[in-house]
Amino acid sequence: MRKQLMIVGIIAILLIVGLSGCTNTNTNNGRENNKFFGTWIGSETIPNVGLINIRMTFMSNGTFNICGGEGIIKTYASGYWDIKDGLLIINGEYGKRTYSYLFSNNYKSLIITSTKDTEKFVLTKQ
Repeated sequence: MRKQLMIVGIIAILLIVGLSGCTNTNTNNGRENNKFFGTWIGSETIPNVGLINIRMTFMSNGTFNICGGEGIIKTYASGYWDIKDGLLIINGEYGKRTYSYLFSNNYKSLIITSTKDTEKFVLTKQ
């Protein structure tokens, strides 16, 4: 009887140790995604165009929209966004784009920089 209890105890310990090693990688992305949720205003530097004022909204369902500009230079885009490998991935009407990002001021300021060209967003949370 004692031997059976010992075997059951060892199996229980192995199960607990084995299962505790499982992690959900989406949890970390979820926490990082939460920092983006909401509306941001600021400016966008567009290569060969210049600086325009924009409003960008990241929704919790993984969608985004951006609008801005003045005069003949107006922009509007919508699509999907996510965080993968520490980069912001935006997949919208202009295709899939990858950006690095940097939060400051207790997550109220955000700089998003294209990994491919000089496109850059400087934003403040509303």
